[in-house]
Amino acid sequence: MIRAPGGEEILRADNVESFEDFLRELDLLLTPFEFPSLADLELAFATGDPHLLTHDGLGYDFHAAGEYVLVRATDGSDFEVQARMSPAGENVTANIAAAVQLHGGEVMINAHGTVAVRVNGAAQEIADQSMVFVGHDRIYRDGDTYILVHTRDGSMDTGYSAVVVTLVGTRVDIGVALDTFWMGQVEGLLGNFDGNPDNDLMLADGERQLTMPLVFGDDPKQEIWGVYGRFREDWRVTEETTLFSYAADEGPNSFYLPDYPTRMITLDDFDEVDRSAAEQQAADAGLKPGTFAFNNAVLDLLLTGDESYLESAKVVNTAIEQRISNDPTAIVTTPEVAGGALQDLLTVSGQLQSSNGEDLTGATVTFRPEGSAVNLTRLTHGGNAFEFEMGQNASGHLDATRAYDKAIDPRITAMDALDVLRIAVGLAPSFGEATAQNFIAADINGDGRVTAQDALEVLRAAVGLNSEFAPRWVFFDADTNFDDLGLSRSNTTVETGVSLANLTENTSGVDMQGILLGNMEAVI
Repeated sequence: MIRAPGGEEILRADNVESFEDFLRELDLLLTPFEFPSLADLELAFATGDPHLLTHDGLGYDFHAAGEYVLVRATDGSDFEVQARMSPAGENVTANIAAAVQLHGGEVMINAHGTVAVRVNGAAQEIADQSMVFVGHDRIYRDGDTYILVHTRDGSMDTGYSAVVVTLVGTRVDIGVALDTFWMGQVEGLLGNFDGNPDNDLMLADGERQLTMPLVFGDDPKQEIWGVYGRFREDWRVTEETTLFSYAADEGPNSFYLPDYPTRMITLDDFDEVDRSAAEQQAADAGLKPGTFAFNNAVLDLLLTGDESYLESAKVVNTAIEQRISNDPTAIVTTPEVAGGALQDLLTVSGQLQSSNGEDLTGATVTFRPEGSAVNLTRLTHGGNAFEFEMGQNASGHLDATRAYDKAIDPRITAMDALDVLRIAVGLAPSFGEATAQNFIAADINGDGRVTAQDALEVLRAAVGLNSEFAPRWVFFDADTNFDDLGLSRSNTTVETGVSLANLTENTSGVDMQGILLGNMEAVI
């Protein structure tokens, strides 16, 4: 222990395992804090939906769902970067977590967990504008950005690399900054860093590379190798190689969707009017038309409608401009895309309506394949209809969610709160006997019963107070016979959505009925 002259404790050695660790902690205390510079490192990216830019300057889209190797040392060193990618729209994914092998263990940065950072599976608190050691490597935090520094021998002076992970809502953007030591000594989706972009998209055998223009799948007899064939499988994380932490009964296969994406998507697939509007947004954000970052932003906007992708594109654009400033001969190569899709696809489609038969627009519809921890997602922007493409014999659960829209949805009032309270104490609501749908709508906090607490939450909504249990739409199979469910004020539990099994043909009319929690009205 070290104490200041006044007696207060400055540093205690209880949490260090060796005198070397103690000295390192002391050095950290005495050294002014600053973030490591990335100026002399070569940057690669996996950002947006996601768009990959290799260290050698090759840019391409990779929309697989699962966990994949971005960068892995080929000399046996303890350095590797993995990304967990999950569906974020129609045939598009986003990084939702990153995992990095450092000297002191496996570090995971997760946008979907209750804990942002885990080291060897344990939660790791890192104060803003500070750093922690992981073995002789380090993690720095700058707001929502984490910089994971890998040193080969524990010294920053002899060279280091960095993985930059930024939390952006429910996704992460990943940058990998390597020093020249790693040239020709890495592999993965971000290439081999040998200075030649033409050989970046290699299969794991190091001999075969993707067919150009890029195609969807493989045809081994014709020596055709596609983005979503063996290339995808070769760089997929396994139980033996994963760096990620998991919930009980989960593993790499929980996040892998073999039939996703179902087809390759490019800017040419979109309506000219929609495309022009997205291009204007990207230009207004300061991106130069025709550039790699501009095209990425336009595609992201068209696929997701999420303007946060503009900021991701701007970060990549700044890095590219810096690279060109340092080396005027540097360019970004973007292979042409021939396209392609899975064979023997089938469709599942339906519509969303309220209990009273009104169309519900602006919902998020999901399909979770059986055994998976991730959802396929569709957004019903312009109407109440949805459609999914999927492979033969697909099984899973279809569901939907929709936020409360004060402009078009039924108004939540104090009378709704009073009706919930009447149900909670065993009285009929003001409009007559309560139906099963009313019991569901009254249980706004979702605890399986109607109580005075639900009435209080509805009253909060009525007077404009924020609450964890705000009004929202939940959806059920439109063919549900609610009268047969046996629901009451003490039992409101019923599964939402629709279960589908072993689909072998196109299936339409898989409609869902929405109930607005907190809204008490007679069901027609």
